[in-house]
Amino acid sequence: MFRKIHSCGQETQKKFIKGVNVLDELVGGTLGPSGKNRVIQRKYKAPLVTNDGVTVARHVVLDDVIEDLAVQTIVEVALKTNEQAGDGTTSSVVMASELVRHCLKLQSKGSLLEGGVDTNPMSLWRQIQEEKTKAVDLLKKKAKKLSDKDLDNIIATSLEDLEYGKTLAELLRTVGKDGYISTEDNWATKYGITTEVTTGMRFLGTYASPYLATEKNAKEALWEDTYVLTTNHKLESVQQIKDLLKELGEKGARKLVIIGGYSEGEAGFSKEFIETVAKAIQALFDPRIKDKSSIIQVLAVKAPSLTSAELEDVAIATGGNFIDKNLGVELQTVKLEHLGFASKVSVTEDEVNILGGKGDTKQRVEVLKEQLERERDQMFKEKLKRRIASLSSGVGIIRVGASTESERSYLKYKLEDAVNAARAAMEEGYVKGAGLALVDIAEELGKDSVLYSTLNAPYKRIVDNAGGNLRVPAKVIDPLKVVRLALENACSGAGMLITSDGAIAEEKMTYNDYLEKVMQKMVPRDERDDFRDSENQDQGAGRLID
Repeated sequence: MFRKIHSCGQETQKKFIKGVNVLDELVGGTLGPSGKNRVIQRKYKAPLVTNDGVTVARHVVLDDVIEDLAVQTIVEVALKTNEQAGDGTTSSVVMASELVRHCLKLQSKGSLLEGGVDTNPMSLWRQIQEEKTKAVDLLKKKAKKLSDKDLDNIIATSLEDLEYGKTLAELLRTVGKDGYISTEDNWATKYGITTEVTTGMRFLGTYASPYLATEKNAKEALWEDTYVLTTNHKLESVQQIKDLLKELGEKGARKLVIIGGYSEGEAGFSKEFIETVAKAIQALFDPRIKDKSSIIQVLAVKAPSLTSAELEDVAIATGGNFIDKNLGVELQTVKLEHLGFASKVSVTEDEVNILGGKGDTKQRVEVLKEQLERERDQMFKEKLKRRIASLSSGVGIIRVGASTESERSYLKYKLEDAVNAARAAMEEGYVKGAGLALVDIAEELGKDSVLYSTLNAPYKRIVDNAGGNLRVPAKVIDPLKVVRLALENACSGAGMLITSDGAIAEEKMTYNDYLEKVMQKMVPRDERDDFRDSENQDQGAGRLID
């Protein structure tokens, strides 16, 4: 059972500060090279050990609901920074927490302080907005473009490991700015990371029949210099593509790959169709057939995981048209000009790889990038990133091995943060690392600035975590985009608490509170008062015994 509770005034603001302090201690303690890890309980899994700010933040829940409201407001800051930049989440929490503490304390001291600072909540909010804009402009002026050496430094700073940093930097250079990098578990390796790059298109799928495999030992169908037909039609019979096969024969082409996506639980190829095309492929290996030049080979590929949009990606990558049944395009009307072409198609029991597609994908990539900017769902954003990568520069895979599941999870979080930091630096350049860029901005704004302590907070926390003794090398740098978004989101989230001094929430009732509520409904007031009177209870007990 829950009950509504209400809170107003300075007592509410004190609870906001108390909640923010708890979050700041848990998240801020992980910041910097000397930051400590946090151990998070997980049901039915090994504990999660991490110093990833947003991961720690999203697991913080306080018993006091008013304090927890403040926590969840600042957690949103970390989540937004993670969504936009993928890194800088801890710094954003540290800055937001400091800004809330500073401004709420200012409000409790009076309406106007020395230096002309108006402590009215809305006046503070407007001043924060003005100073934030100045700070961001100054950051942009101090930013520098990223070089290859700087990329190594960015990744090493985020990973806190020079060897892994070099490996990851090389992978990023290979896949490029638009390349997609996924992090996977490597159960075969006890410790360390391995990388792999796949060029061209790669997606889940398989051949329609084992008899279509050309490499028997490897269970793989490997085709080179082949035409490609992409469709979501169901192929019942070879008669549906009879005219197309005839045109292929006249042009001297002997290979056709049909990639079929389908829905509604139906198979993309009928049994009759598969048997017919399998016999044609088997004839290539029949020594009794001398003249094999007239045999047209058809490879049927099942790709049920692909949506219509992804099938269209395949068609565009190979330079063909997507034959969509939903648009009323019939298979019988397909001609050679509608087909795509690829230099190599490899199909195994699990996946399909298409290399050397002859299509121009630039326009398609631009459309997908526009969709990515508008998309808010994280799962769909990841899918769009992979589609963009497969159409442009390729997909990079990092396989992470470790002795325990907890350590493997820890490494994966660090690698993902490093990749996001590197991409952010590629976009907008870099500034001084370890919070020093923000310290410089604070000095330029002056000590009377409302943001002065906020801008100094990340560096101060890094120094505190290092025991008060820290020397920052010149090669320690941070992406401008990460620092900028951390500051902007911190000001936004903190501003919501600074301008609030009341809260309404639902609080879980204790058993005694629940019993009290039930009694209020069931027992009349006069009898309830008698029941609570200990003297009356004693007398009643005596009468019962008599």
